[in-house]
Amino acid sequence: MVQMRNEFLDSAGFINKNQAEYSILTDLYNACSNKCFLFQLKNLDGIKNFYTDVVKYINVNYKSFELMKFVLNEEGIISHEILNNMAGSSFSDVDLFNLALDISSDGSYVLVRGKSTLTLMHNGKFDDKFNNLFADKQKMLEVEKEKKDIDQLEWVFEEFHLQRKFRGCEYVIAGKVSDDVSEQQLRNSIMEFLKRKTKLYVVPELCTSKTNDEESVDIGVIDSNNRVAIIEVKYFVKQGLFVDENKKAYSEKRFLDGYKQLDKYCIHLNEDNYDLHSAFLYMFYADVKSREEVIKDAEAYLAEYMSIEGEEACSDKFKNHYKMTYCDNILDLQYAN
Repeated sequence: MVQMRNEFLDSAGFINKNQAEYSILTDLYNACSNKCFLFQLKNLDGIKNFYTDVVKYINVNYKSFELMKFVLNEEGIISHEILNNMAGSSFSDVDLFNLALDISSDGSYVLVRGKSTLTLMHNGKFDDKFNNLFADKQKMLEVEKEKKDIDQLEWVFEEFHLQRKFRGCEYVIAGKVSDDVSEQQLRNSIMEFLKRKTKLYVVPELCTSKTNDEESVDIGVIDSNNRVAIIEVKYFVKQGLFVDENKKAYSEKRFLDGYKQLDKYCIHLNEDNYDLHSAFLYMFYADVKSREEVIKDAEAYLAEYMSIEGEEACSDKFKNHYKMTYCDNILDLQYAN
């Protein structure tokens, strides 16, 4: 496994001759979290073979009340020395940089693991290529950290609505709903946003029945624990709010249609032993009613459906997994100046 990893890292050499070593060194930032120290090595190549040993050695021998320098020599032997009896965290980044620059003037590499930084010196100078790589990697990690999980889908819906509100969308023309708008187009706009803003695996037209291939929910999202959330996308537009004022498109009854469909999907996903986490109805609409009024109508349709008895009654699977209805006014746009 180590050999395969090294071969893969070596294959990246055409990008930068030290790309593989740089990438491994950046991992020390998190592998030795909350520690301040210097790490010196004569040749960068050694870190590929001794990274695990280095991390273990530092974590075992590190003392928070001293500034320490750890050394990896050309034979792979790791050692340490105390540079100062003061805690490494008591030194400013500039102090650590100056010390590392002086140590690296013998031609070696010195890595500074500061309170909130990771910087590489070589031959008495900053190694800008490494420092840029680390900065880029940290930005990517921060973006990844901001991505939402399956328990935060309501926040993602709200963020999608706000972004569309202030940036506009292709299905609104001169303050009216495009005549060509479709549920597929609306679904795709949410789906692409989910891919960017969540850690989840996003599946369009997720099949919800192994015995009926044509039964599928608009969007399925799956987390790292194989839990599944399903999202059905609907829309209705009041006549007069399309570009073509005579065009008609559905009514609020679409709420009821959505609940019934989701109920069926919840039942069949459970029968097929999926770990169903939650179910959502995302309703786009354009109406003269306020959002509060539309939400009340949605709640009324849900209450009506849940009160049905007999063969048409909604299932416990739906009642247990239905999370929310998100109502998104298509024409609620406010372009920033």
